[in-house]
Amino acid sequence: MEETGRERKAAGPPPWAPTKSTVFRSYAAAVVGDRAEAPSARGNGVAARSSNLRAVRKRPIVARLTRDIVQTFEKCNPEFNYVDSLNPKHFLTTPAVPVHNDGLDNANSDLILYVNLELVNKKSDRRYIVEEMLGQGTFGQVAKCWDAETNSYVAVKVIKNQPAFYQQAIMEVSLLSMLNDKFDPDDQHHIVRMLDFFPWKNHLCITFEMLGHNLYELLKKNNLRGLQLQFVRTFSRQILDALIVMKGAGIIHCDLKPENILITPKVNSAAGVKVIDFGSACMEGKTIYSYIQVLFELTHQSKVHFTNMNCEVKLVFFSFSRAVITGHLKCFLAIHTLPPLICGHLAA
Repeated sequence: MEETGRERKAAGPPPWAPTKSTVFRSYAAAVVGDRAEAPSARGNGVAARSSNLRAVRKRPIVARLTRDIVQTFEKCNPEFNYVDSLNPKHFLTTPAVPVHNDGLDNANSDLILYVNLELVNKKSDRRYIVEEMLGQGTFGQVAKCWDAETNSYVAVKVIKNQPAFYQQAIMEVSLLSMLNDKFDPDDQHHIVRMLDFFPWKNHLCITFEMLGHNLYELLKKNNLRGLQLQFVRTFSRQILDALIVMKGAGIIHCDLKPENILITPKVNSAAGVKVIDFGSACMEGKTIYSYIQVLFELTHQSKVHFTNMNCEVKLVFFSFSRAVITGHLKCFLAIHTLPPLICGHLAA
C-alpha cells in the first residue's frame, strides 16, 4: 500500500486537481438560458470527459412554479402545449349559466364575467382585464379591472343587455361628460371621473377611476357608531360642493345616499369623498323615470338634494337608523304638496 501511494505521488497530481495558473482564477460564468456555464474544461486543465459538468444557477423555485409554470412544464414535457382558451374559468357573475346573447349573458341579461376576461374598446384598442367583482345591481355589474394602457386599476360598469338600461346608461354618459368636461375639468368638485365608454358584446361599458369604500361600508366597519365630527365636516363640505356644481349644471342626481358616496385617496386633504352613480340622474324638468324616489326628487327639482344631504349627514354623524331617516322624509312630505300616489307609497 505504501508503494502504491509513493508511485501515485511520484506520478504527479490527478488531472482534476487545480494547477497554479487556475487555482486563483476568477470565476466568470457564461449564462445560457436560465443556467450558467462553468469556465471551459480546457482552460482549467480538466479532462475532456468531464467537460460537460456545469455550475447550475436556476431561478427560484417559487418563480418557476408560479409565473414561469408554463415554461417549467414545457421543459419537463416537450409535448406540453398550453392553450389559454382551455384554462378553467373563475366566474364572477351570479348566476353564471349562459342563457342569452349567444351564451354570453345569463338569465338576467348580465354579461357573464370571469377572471382575466378582456373588455376591449375596439376604437382605441384599449383593453381592460377583469380581476374581481365590486358589485352587482339592477343596472348591471361593476368589476375591478386592470388597464393595460395606463398600468392602473379602474372600475368598469357593465350595463345589462336591455334597451331600457342601455338608454339610461347613455344618459349617464352624457351627464358625466358634461360635468367632467365643462363644470369640473380640473377634478376639484368631488364628482367621479369617467375615463372611457364603449360597447362590448351588446353591453355598454363605462370606465371610472378606482375609488375606495362607500360611506355605509365605513359606518359598518365602525360598528355603526357614526364618524368623528372632523370627518363629517370634511365630507359634508365636499358633498355640498358636488351638489352646488350639479345644481349649476341643472342636473338632479336622484339617488344620493351613503352607498353612492365613496372614499377617495386622490385628494390633497386627509380624507375625501366623491359622488358616484349617475345612472338615475337627469336634467331638471325632464322626467324619464317612474319609481318613487326619482319622482319625489323631480317634483322638487334640486331642492331635494339638500334635504337628502341633511338626512345623510345625520346618518353618518349620529348613525340614525333608516327608519328615523324615513321619518324625516315623511315630515318633509307633510310640509310640501305632493301627488297623493307618492304620499300613499311613503305612508305605507
